[in-house]
Amino acid sequence: MPQHWSKKGHYGYIIEGELEIEFANEKIIYKKGDGVFIPDGAEHKH
Repeated sequence: MPQHWSKKGHYGYIIEGELEIEFANEKIIYKKGDGVFIPDGAEHKH
């Protein structure tokens, strides 16, 4: 995995458009109205 990948947790809400987040084993696309929560830690790198 790239060294610059974030290990810090995040949360948010998609107001409009889309947000794509790439994790080690998957890519998730969040869409308008979705809530986003990513916990802290190396196992949740994104």
